[in-house]
Amino acid sequence: MHTRWKAMHLLRHRRTHLPPLPRRKSILTGFVLLIPRQHDLGRVVVALLVCGAFLVTQMLISPFRRASDNLLAAAAQLALLIIYLAVLLVKVCKSSADTCEQFGLGESGGGVVVFFLGFSFASLLSLVLFGTVRLLYGARQEAPLLHLKETRAVPLLSTAPGISYHMFLSHVWSTGQDQVAVIKRQLQLCLLGASIFLDVEDLVDISALEKYIETSAVVLIFISKGYFLSRNCSRELRATALAQKPTVLVHEADPAKGGIPLRLAMDECPEDIRGFVFRDRAPIRWHRVVDFQRYSLKLIGEALLRGCPMYLGKDSLELYFPGEIRCEELRFKAAKTLQTSVSNPGAAAAGLELCNRFTNLQLETISTVRNSRPETGLVAQYQLSITFGQSSRPAVFLLYLNRETFVGGAGAELAEEVRAARASNKRILLLHENDPARQGCEFSTFFETTPPDLINDGLYSTIAVALYEGPHRKVSLALAAQAMGAVRCKPMWASSVQLQVRRMPEENAARPCVMSSKL
Repeated sequence: MHTRWKAMHLLRHRRTHLPPLPRRKSILTGFVLLIPRQHDLGRVVVALLVCGAFLVTQMLISPFRRASDNLLAAAAQLALLIIYLAVLLVKVCKSSADTCEQFGLGESGGGVVVFFLGFSFASLLSLVLFGTVRLLYGARQEAPLLHLKETRAVPLLSTAPGISYHMFLSHVWSTGQDQVAVIKRQLQLCLLGASIFLDVEDLVDISALEKYIETSAVVLIFISKGYFLSRNCSRELRATALAQKPTVLVHEADPAKGGIPLRLAMDECPEDIRGFVFRDRAPIRWHRVVDFQRYSLKLIGEALLRGCPMYLGKDSLELYFPGEIRCEELRFKAAKTLQTSVSNPGAAAAGLELCNRFTNLQLETISTVRNSRPETGLVAQYQLSITFGQSSRPAVFLLYLNRETFVGGAGAELAEEVRAARASNKRILLLHENDPARQGCEFSTFFETTPPDLINDGLYSTIAVALYEGPHRKVSLALAAQAMGAVRCKPMWASSVQLQVRRMPEENAARPCVMSSKL
């Protein structure tokens, strides 16, 4: 009883005349001191139960963001649980040799050591196996973290005094709500600690929209159909312009997803803030295909970092995803020929883009030269297929798809060349142009212009590589190179020195290599 009252006395009162050691012990051990010392076995049991409950709770709620941190915390707690269990067994064996013998641990308790070592080894081995499986599975299922190219480390996010959010997502509900929800979720997964304002989750008082803008470091403007016609969006825009907040534009271009042409959006923007919104800002196109979407997220993440005090004024804030596809890391193991047709408008320019990006890739232009006698037309087509099959080096036929593909007389000649290439089992690379400035169009257009026999023969059974404008063009070219057999030549953690790119002389690129058939 004396010990119990002494412990309660130490917990309730902090008098300066008390010796420092008991006070320190009460702080470190807490309510365990309420159990009398002669019941030390009870103390171990209580500690064992508390430790076990804490371990179960920790595994259920996973308090840390990273799976590896949760596993490390669970391992530490499990180690503590094993220690308490070993102490309990030692106490039991010390108090009763018969009980110890009933447990199969021997009369002296020496078997406790063997049991402790065996149990510890089995537990830690199970934890290692579980952790390995969990990490491998998590690496496939979870979004990877963005890293700074300069330091190859995860960026550290911070906020200036008076700032509550790293980024404010301004959008119109009718056509942009789903997209910005994805943007917020993905950014919080790949940028640890990112605080992002989204009205459907964080808005308390709609009359305080301007206050939310004021307490945000960066404002993201998601341009979709009806955005500039929304009253609340106009309030957010004017508050952003008044506070001169750093701004990033993200554009939804897909009409089926609420997109709007950028020129029309600029016309809808109020004149008094049009200059602020579109001045020296290239909109980031929003994508749904993983490789392109991650590139959009990288650009948005870079804009978010520029609002953090730690990165203010830095010229280079390039981010990357570990394992992402980059043109600088791809190469062809052996020399390869990229063949384009003069009957395929835009194909030579697209082929030259690829040759200028990658080594061991040579551009070759082909054209069909027919005999003037009409009865030899079928022979010319057959001879053309034989010529395709006799290439001196591995060759890929590039089929460039835009509004002018398979149109008119040139389209008929292109169709013959495609038939010949397929007959000779030549690899065909499909590139689908999406840039309006390069006659880009919807893929459904080609089901109207392509000859039916080519469609039925499975020409489009292989997914075409999408070519996008702007910064996403690099991703398109990297995917095209991979489709032709390019492989990664160095890991992401290696030296950042880029591969030198062999450019094809313009005079050689402009001079077509004519493949003709002669009787």
